[in-house]
Amino acid sequence: PLENALSALEGGLRFPYRANWTSIFQLLAVAFKHLGANAHPLMNSTLLMLSELHESRGFTMRPEVAAVLGAAVQAMGPQRFLEVKRYVFLSDR
Repeated sequence: PLENALSALEGGLRFPYRANWTSIFQLLAVAFKHLGANAHPLMNSTLLMLSELHESRGFTMRPEVAAVLGAAVQAMGPQRFLEVKRYVFLSDR
């Protein structure tokens, strides 16, 4: 099922797979684009992981992650995207 495929893609964001992150980021962007508004809530946890990576100090792949986050905004819409991001901000407090 779709959930298993998305879970496998999200699993690729773990550190041992960092050599493949460029490809994984591209696949995630495609997934967001194809799912459109249905990416919410299916890919919320992926979005949270990407946001954490993007905001990590010393993370060198910010432009690649920013492209995926941009695809997420286009797919989910800005309001839903910000709702998920707001959750990250509030949970950090």
